[in-house]
Amino acid sequence: MKITLSACRNSFLALFLTMSGLGYSQYCATPSSNCSLSDEIQNVTFAGIDNDSSCGTGGYGDFTTGTAGAVTTGQAYTLSVTTGDGGGESIGVFIDFNQNQTFEADEFYYVGYAEGGTVSTSILIPESALTGTTRMRVRNVFTLSADPAALYAVANSGCVTLGTYGETEDYTLTVAAGVPCTGTPEIGAITASETAVCGGTEFTVSASVGGAFIGFLYQLETSTDGGTTWVDSGDEQSLGEFTVTQAAGTSYRITVTCVASGESDTSEVIAVAQSPVADCYCTPGVDNPLNCTDGDIMLNVTFGTIDNTSDCGTDGYTNYSGEFDAVELMAGQSYPISVTVGPSGEGWLFESVGVWIDYNQDGAFGEDEFTDVGTGLDETLTSSITVPDTALEGNTRMRVLTSATTDAAFNATYACSPLSPDNNFGEIEDYIVNITNDLKTGDITKGLVGLYPNPTQNVLNISVKNGVQLQSAEIYNVTGQRVMNQSFEASAEGVMNVQDLAAGVYIVKLTTDQGVASQRLIKK
Repeated sequence: MKITLSACRNSFLALFLTMSGLGYSQYCATPSSNCSLSDEIQNVTFAGIDNDSSCGTGGYGDFTTGTAGAVTTGQAYTLSVTTGDGGGESIGVFIDFNQNQTFEADEFYYVGYAEGGTVSTSILIPESALTGTTRMRVRNVFTLSADPAALYAVANSGCVTLGTYGETEDYTLTVAAGVPCTGTPEIGAITASETAVCGGTEFTVSASVGGAFIGFLYQLETSTDGGTTWVDSGDEQSLGEFTVTQAAGTSYRITVTCVASGESDTSEVIAVAQSPVADCYCTPGVDNPLNCTDGDIMLNVTFGTIDNTSDCGTDGYTNYSGEFDAVELMAGQSYPISVTVGPSGEGWLFESVGVWIDYNQDGAFGEDEFTDVGTGLDETLTSSITVPDTALEGNTRMRVLTSATTDAAFNATYACSPLSPDNNFGEIEDYIVNITNDLKTGDITKGLVGLYPNPTQNVLNISVKNGVQLQSAEIYNVTGQRVMNQSFEASAEGVMNVQDLAAGVYIVKLTTDQGVASQRLIKK
């Protein structure tokens, strides 16, 4: 065969570029950043890569000639990144799966946020990924935000400046093709990242088929009656790892299907318990104490039957829920509250006071459960608390807090972490209230109104007793937004189609001819 000089020259040039590593030359350079103030990447672990490093020159480290990570299409791998304690670090990663030397939006994975330490995520290698060597870029940026994914989720943000402080590191991955599955798959052991959780807490449930096979679909199934009844949770997906929340103790199992053969296998069952609500409330402690020894203190709280004069609590926190009788409250009514704050010290002029009541009884204090009492110094602050119509009946937690914070800066987010990084002055006191949902003249109680099945997936049945006439039903999410409502013509029962509601916890407000009642609903 005759080979022209031009063809030889082009072949030699391609070989030279490959051997010299210049095949990566088309990747964008990273803008210089500063990682000298502990905003550096200290370790990256992924698919055979386990690289310790320090702050690179100009905030960049090129490790493409080091150990390459080995991945297979269709398989999932854990990426862990350790950062310095620069104050608040957000980590993202790009993998050039189509090998076009461009970091694109669909090649981005948000790893997590850390104030120093290690964050991890699971990365599924797409079955469409090209085989061979490609580049992985890990980026860390100082953000002081726990939800900075939007900073990365744009095409080519693997190249642009995301902030003054941070670091970028590049690595090489070798991608191998997965083998299409056949026959009946065998699913491995199912695992859950938690054994017991509080309401609203995210955790993972996972299982997988081992080996280098591809072409599987995984379906998570849940049961809240000990495994008697099972329902699908969400849609099938190609990764056998599911992020879930629960409002009650739940059993989980995962079914895997080989798409090519249509054959399936179901995992063993794992159960995750629901932690008692009283154990779920965030509190200051040894690791995050409040300081009320400098006058940033509540000297008295008066609310209903509570009239509590107190001193600074241990680590700035005192739980009075077992020392005072529950304050009786009624949904829809307003109640006065007064809080006397201390004189503070060293010329500080602001003591802001807030109250949170856990109206939906989920063990957390939400924005819609907050009342701003006011801001002052060495005086008694007064306000009123209005209990919403949707508040659940029964005992629940009330939190009163003071913080050496201006009125403009003080807000609902202070319930668990009322401190800025340089301000730990304040105090928290917890109490118990008992809410009755009897807004009109009738005696509307849980015994007169029923919801079933609860939890439900598609249809919600409503029944009332003792001659009560059902007039309407409204469904609210945990943030207080009304997501559904329906009227009834003075009947003893009603039916609502809730199939389109997202899985989660809701409050159902029922209006009858004798009053209004609210109950909790769990939607699967």
